[in-house]
Amino acid sequence: GLENIVVGYGEQEPGNLSNPKSATPMQQPSNQTQLMYWTAIRPASGERFHCAIDSPAFQNEAFMQRLRLSPEEVRERSSRRDFAKRWSAFLRPTDRLVVLHPSTATLLHQLQPDAQPPLILKAINVSINTGTDIASSKCFPSHHGKTSNSRAEERLNIAIERVASLNLAFRKTQ
Repeated sequence: GLENIVVGYGEQEPGNLSNPKSATPMQQPSNQTQLMYWTAIRPASGERFHCAIDSPAFQNEAFMQRLRLSPEEVRERSSRRDFAKRWSAFLRPTDRLVVLHPSTATLLHQLQPDAQPPLILKAINVSINTGTDIASSKCFPSHHGKTSNSRAEERLNIAIERVASLNLAFRKTQ
């Protein structure tokens, strides 16, 4: 059920020059950009996960302005190894991770190649006629929207609304 859904979003370092259409996500070159910030939520309970991952990109002022991550959100940074441990500890065996884009799945796969692949919302092609502005409040009453003004938080909330809208659309077909 929805209590097992975890919605995640990650920011990558600048400079990804690979063409996503030219290679499948798991076959891209190893010198590609890396995950530098990960945020996730279990929308049914509101439980959250945030982690800034060591990266020289945090020194790039223009890039940081684009990401809109506050100094508090990135002050404490983890190594890639510590991130993987923390993320594994957050996930429960029955959880199902959901992300918006294949590129997000690829970033996470770089750090956890043996993990179950996430569901990719962009790959689900259905027309949804539910009120998306209220879908998450119907499906996830404990979710109260944005807790930050970051781009990551904004995109995480888009994914949460998509999950809720898909759930409501599926319920209508039952």
